[in-house]
Amino acid sequence: MTVRRAPLSALIGGDRAATLAIVAEAGSSTTIVAERVGISVPAASRHVGALRDAGLVTGVRRGPHVLHTVTPLGAELLSAGSEDRRRSD
Repeated sequence: MTVRRAPLSALIGGDRAATLAIVAEAGSSTTIVAERVGISVPAASRHVGALRDAGLVTGVRRGPHVLHTVTPLGAELLSAGSEDRRRSD
């Protein structure tokens, strides 16, 4: 499944915007992000790392996995992208 958010994709790239949207849905591991975006696990890890460095997602270790969740800033960015898209429709 590929998730695209046009204004946000233009700003941060399609796969990274999809990664942020998927993490925002319910939190995800890097493996789940990779499967849902249709990219490799190392690519998903790089996208999550960049989003984490930007303060848009955070992660909590749960055994061998890290559960990534969206931060308030990441949620606000996704919300603003949705607002922009609704206005252009």
